[in-house]
Amino acid sequence: MRASAHPGKNATVVTWNFSIPNQFTPRQSLISGGSFFTTGDNLTPDPAPYAPERRRTDVFSGFAQYEIKIVPDRLRILAGTKLEHNDYTGLEYQPQGRLVWTPDRVNTIWTSVSRSVRVPSRNESNLDLLIPSGIIQGEPSFLSIVGNPGLQSEHIIAYEVGYRVQPIPTLSFDLALYYNSYDNLIVTAAPAFHFLPKEILLTSEFINGDDAETSGAELSAKWQPVRRWTISAAVTETHGSAVAVNATPQRLFNIQSRMNLPHRFELDSGLYHYSSIAIGQDTGAPAFQPFQGVPTFNRVDVGIGWHLASRWTFSVWGRNLQSDKHVETRDTVLSNEAEYVPRSVAFKLVWQLNEKNGSKQ
Repeated sequence: MRASAHPGKNATVVTWNFSIPNQFTPRQSLISGGSFFTTGDNLTPDPAPYAPERRRTDVFSGFAQYEIKIVPDRLRILAGTKLEHNDYTGLEYQPQGRLVWTPDRVNTIWTSVSRSVRVPSRNESNLDLLIPSGIIQGEPSFLSIVGNPGLQSEHIIAYEVGYRVQPIPTLSFDLALYYNSYDNLIVTAAPAFHFLPKEILLTSEFINGDDAETSGAELSAKWQPVRRWTISAAVTETHGSAVAVNATPQRLFNIQSRMNLPHRFELDSGLYHYSSIAIGQDTGAPAFQPFQGVPTFNRVDVGIGWHLASRWTFSVWGRNLQSDKHVETRDTVLSNEAEYVPRSVAFKLVWQLNEKNGSKQ
C-alpha cells in the first residue's frame, strides 16, 4: 500500500516563496530564493485514527541555480541545489547538474543528473489503523497497520539524456531517455501473525524497503500548422522494479491542441491515454498492496480562456469529459472508492505579473 498524505477535514495551509535573479556577466547568472510552507490538521473526526490526531508541519527551503555560457549560443552548464528542512526527516538536499550543447540552430543535445527526495506522508508516519480482515482458520481476524515516525525519506538519483531537432521553425521533435535509481522506498512490512484466544491479529508497519530502479523513454513532437494553432503529442514508456512501478502505467500517450481565437479567446483541448496497471499480486508489489488492477482508460479535457486584460486571464475547463467517472489508482485498504475520478468543471483566474517573474493566481 502506498498511502498519500491525508490533510484531514480541518486543515490550514500557508505558503510563502520568493526568488532573486542576478546577472553577473552576459555569460553568468544566478537565481536564488526560498520558501516557507506550513500546514496544520485535526484528524479527530477521521474514520482512520492517527497518533497524534492534531499536527502542524513546517517546511523551510532555499535554492540556488548557477548558469554559465561556456560558448555563447552553443554550450552552457547549469548547476544548483535545493535545501529543505521538514518536521519528518530533518534536513534534505536535492542537487542537480545539466549540460546543454547546441551545435547549430537545428539540433540540441542535453544531459542531466539530479537527486530528489520524497518525505514520508502523514499516513506513513502517524496512521494507527485496525480493520476486520475476514476469517482465518475459523477465527475472526483483524489487520493492524501503524505508521512509523522513524521513516527516512525516499531518495532517487535520476540520469537523463535528450536530443531535440527542429528541421523547420514550425516543427520540432524531442527524445529523452532516463534511468532512475531509488533507495529507501516506503513499503508496508510483511505481516506478523498473533493468535489470540478468540481472534487472530495481523500487524504490519511502514518501513524503508529495498532499492529499486526504473528506466524509459519519451518521444514528443510539436507542430504549428498555422500561426494561431499548435498541436503537440508525446508517448512515454516506463519499465522497472515492481515496487517502483506498481502504481505507474507502462505506457502513456497524449495529444494536445491550443488555438488562439479572435477577441482574445483561446481554446485548449487534450486527449490522454493510460495503459492498464496489473493486479498487485502479479507484480510482486509490497505486502498489503491492494490486489486490484487499474484498467486502461482515456481522459478528455477541454477548456476555453478569455484574456480579460493584458495580465488577466479567465478560463473554464471541462475535465474527464469522456465518462461520468473512471478509475485512475488502486483502491485503498479501506475500500472507500477514493480512486474514482468524476467528470468536473473547473474555473481559473490568473494574474500575470510580467513575462519574466511568472504569475499569481
